[in-house]
Amino acid sequence: MLMWRQEDGDIISRWLVQLVLVMVVVAFVGFEGVSIAVNHLSLDEDARQVAAATRTAYRDGRDIDDAAEAGLATAAEQGIEVTDVIPAEDDSELTFMLEKQASTLALHRFDRLEGITIARTARTVPLAP
Repeated sequence: MLMWRQEDGDIISRWLVQLVLVMVVVAFVGFEGVSIAVNHLSLDEDARQVAAATRTAYRDGRDIDDAAEAGLATAAEQGIEVTDVIPAEDDSELTFMLEKQASTLALHRFDRLEGITIARTARTVPLAP
């Protein structure tokens, strides 16, 4: 009879270990997915802040270089990489090319998967009143 109870305990132990492993994998995948989704959604709001700072700086000084610097400073504060700043030919607007890396646990470490962890957007800021 003692042998029977030992086997029951082993079955329950294995079942609990499998359950815990499945829960860990689901939590890991969920965290990575949520982190990527939040990164993509938050980049849009961060880009709006860059645009607002750029417009405000331009209204205050009417200097396109100062406006671009204000946008770059705001992007740096938000943890956004500015890959390019493109002024219009008539200096009526600035276009910021922005990238932001998601804070994932593992996906950003794999070259083939790193692309999905980076959110990219372009934000055009009209400078004319």
